[in-house]
Amino acid sequence: MSIAKWKFYDLLDRNGNNLITAWVNSLPSSKEVRDRLDQRILFLKQLPITTRLDLPQARFLHGKAKGLVEIRFKAGGVERRPLGCLGPGKGEVTLLIGAYEQNKELRPPGIINTALGRIPLIYQKGRIEEHVLFR
Repeated sequence: MSIAKWKFYDLLDRNGNNLITAWVNSLPSSKEVRDRLDQRILFLKQLPITTRLDLPQARFLHGKAKGLVEIRFKAGGVERRPLGCLGPGKGEVTLLIGAYEQNKELRPPGIINTALGRIPLIYQKGRIEEHVLFR
């Protein structure tokens, strides 16, 4: 019997555009961000779902950001923090939006509310796709 591993998905906009790909491609250091994000996802996908996603690769948020998980890496001299949530199924994480950390706060302003507002979208047909590595 094989052990179930974490799976990762990306949220799509109404037109089917991948929001995580769009975020990465919009960054000045997009090649480095792609490489670092790929490294993190590859590592996390090897973990059994019985393993909690935890520091230094990821972290479940709390307080006003409860319900979100951040993937953690540094690229282009910036602490990148793509935000996601658990679901839609067991052992699955859907990335919702790109963010960064500055002075121990997630940026840009309002990013937490935007991410939380996107969680219901992951259950709508055609709004997610499996995360594809940039390599």
